[in-house]
Amino acid sequence: MLNRPIRENTSGHAVVVSNHALNGSTNILPTINCTINTLEPGRDQHPHRHNGVAVTLSLQGEGVYSVIEDQRVNWIEYGVQITSPAFLHSHHNRGGARMRSPIIQDGALHYYARTPDSVGLNRSCISDASVSYQSIE
Repeated sequence: MLNRPIRENTSGHAVVVSNHALNGSTNILPTINCTINTLEPGRDQHPHRHNGVAVTLSLQGEGVYSVIEDQRVNWIEYGVQITSPAFLHSHHNRGGARMRSPIIQDGALHYYARTPDSVGLNRSCISDASVSYQSIE
């Protein structure tokens, strides 16, 4: 999987962890998604939004940073980053090694509850100005 070519619209490689008992679903639990993301050195993941919260654990994050709602957040090894629903964010790897991070999301909850647009992904999003992202050092 890591040897697949990176193309213009490819931002990185990911492994989606799923549960066979959920009959073809891409979830590990009925309401939880889990993905292991990677990003090669020098690459950028395009800005995007998620329906639910994203909890990201940095396993390899030297030289990696995220931009969340126009705020730069430098990654630290084994640091946890929480991205609020609908916040525009991107990830950038300027380090010398492949970024590795498992991500847990509750996006499946919105799918099963039939609230896929509950955070306004199809409308203009207004960020909570009281939320500030900072590196933990």
